Amino acid sequence: MPMGVELGLWPEHYQNMQLLWLCWWDLQGNLLLIGGERSEL
Repeated sequence: MPMGVELGLWPEHYQNMQLLWLCWWDLQGNLLLIGGERSEL
């Protein structure tokens, strides 16, 4: 059964470096926050 999510890359600056982070996205293209990411909002 499909879960309705996909993996994608998110470009972000971290400690003066440009990095790509592996993230979960829903099928509408919205970034899905997990664990500690949600608590930071």
